[in-house]
Amino acid sequence: MSGTMDWCGATRIVGARRTTALLPLLVLVLLLLGTTPTVTFSDAAAASKQQQDPGTVSFVLVGATGNLAKKYLFQSLFDVFLGQGRDDPQLRVYAGARHTKDKSWPTIQQALAAVKCRGRHGDTLLTTECDQLRHAFAEHVQYIQLKTEEHYAALHDAIAKHGETEAARVFYLSVPPSAYPTIAHWIDQSCRPGHATPLRVALEKPFGRDFHSARELQAALRTSLKPAETMLVDHYLGKRGVLQIAEFARANRRFVSTYLRRKHVERVEIVMKETEDCSGRTRFFDAYGIVRDVMQNHLTEVLLLLAMDPGVPVSFSSKMPILSAMLPAAPSRAVLGQYAGYRTHVAHDHGEEVDTKTPTFAGVTLFIDTPRWEGTPFVMVAGKRLSERVAFARVRFKQDTSMVCTTEGCGVHQIEYHIQGHNKPPCITFWGNFPELVVPDGWSVEHNTTAHIALCPGEDVGSLSPYTELMHALVVGDRTKFVELDTLLRSWQIWTPLANTPTTPRVYEREEDVLFALQPNGALAFGDGTTPLSMMTTTRRGHTLAGAGGAGGTGGEDADSKGKYGTANNDRQEQAERTQQQEQPERGRHADEL
Repeated sequence: MSGTMDWCGATRIVGARRTTALLPLLVLVLLLLGTTPTVTFSDAAAASKQQQDPGTVSFVLVGATGNLAKKYLFQSLFDVFLGQGRDDPQLRVYAGARHTKDKSWPTIQQALAAVKCRGRHGDTLLTTECDQLRHAFAEHVQYIQLKTEEHYAALHDAIAKHGETEAARVFYLSVPPSAYPTIAHWIDQSCRPGHATPLRVALEKPFGRDFHSARELQAALRTSLKPAETMLVDHYLGKRGVLQIAEFARANRRFVSTYLRRKHVERVEIVMKETEDCSGRTRFFDAYGIVRDVMQNHLTEVLLLLAMDPGVPVSFSSKMPILSAMLPAAPSRAVLGQYAGYRTHVAHDHGEEVDTKTPTFAGVTLFIDTPRWEGTPFVMVAGKRLSERVAFARVRFKQDTSMVCTTEGCGVHQIEYHIQGHNKPPCITFWGNFPELVVPDGWSVEHNTTAHIALCPGEDVGSLSPYTELMHALVVGDRTKFVELDTLLRSWQIWTPLANTPTTPRVYEREEDVLFALQPNGALAFGDGTTPLSMMTTTRRGHTLAGAGGAGGTGGEDADSKGKYGTANNDRQEQAERTQQQEQPERGRHADEL
């Protein structure tokens, strides 16, 4: 099979073979011809500018003695420190907590001593070299008590005493969201950098528990911080398996825009399964549940990356049109479950019996009302204490899609974006006879047959934590790996109707107890758990989904007798939901009013 070069240097493949890039050959020809660049005044000025001091990023970690900081954040800051070059701003970390230094500093020292020397090429350093790097990093970390506004004023003075040019001042708030408004006020009043220095404040989830609480929190923050100064953290946006979605789409714009649309796609599945239960953390989880904890944020972000226009960069402008066109998550298009034993875990953590109906499993169908995706079901599945730990997104094509049919007929034709689990690296796997694809730079090609191709990002980036990607993005000011407040509010508008609807979840002992079927109108229904069927198989009378994987119930009514979303009653329901959305003054597409 032949290959050609894409204009950006990526390699095109037809079927499953890859060709050698031509760009190095062109460079060699130019060198042999003796072609040399002409140095101009602007080149010299640029070189002089590069030799100037790049400055220092003051990184303030608020909540430095917490579990998140000890487990992930110090390690990720160390990763960023290891990856810095000569022309990068110096990293200076201010580790802050509520207690005095004599009480908090030993905890931080333990976290600093535990960091590993891992980089984009793995743990290749000797122990002595790693110890030296740990020591060098520790010299860039200092403790400061952050409990009152006076402490933030003292922090501002401490930063100024270093006499360094500040490239940016970053605050990472690893504290309960209830503290956000107060800390934001103290930053604004007593620790705001000069006008020439960017201020970035990163906020961890949960940001509200429904639309109204999130809007109130946003309003409180905006009295102290500008929208461009806040960056909401969703660690899924730092996962290599999620980042690969947009990278592949950029390199394959024609393929994505032509074939990933309602004409060819039967449905899109976004799945995150966990084997762990909620024991020991039900004080948090019982107030939120699986819909708020996973679907409203992590899985919605994956959906946006799959559904957005591949020709535009990842940004507020590319995500908001999709969110504005999404129909609310309706209880009629959802199934909820709770694992057996959850109430026991809640009683143990709370010290008393609690009649809780918090779901630990959910399957939800969403629709995007745009010409590209209208009528295409996006099925989300997430749950605790299931059979395996895995996360993926899968695009299933219609049986009559000619591009994936061979002369031998049409089998199962799909694209799977593997995000995590099964001890496998992130990859995008294609089943079917696909047209010409482009391999993004740095990716590898693996294939077994002409109908099975896997494109995988470079293995050298797989060992890094998602938080390393986010920390680096904070240092350099890359907002594409964070969530904007206005898009978050629109996401809450979509999920609040389901999250706030009282329901009694099905109790499940095993994964087979929460298998469900997708009806032609998008409604979901649990199966009886006794009929073993392949995961996400399709029948002529609807879609049988093993939402958690494995088996399911029967399909539904004859799809040929239905309208766009199913029966006339469901059409009226959808129309009522649209009318209700249009009447809401906080409608997501009017982001400037939020």
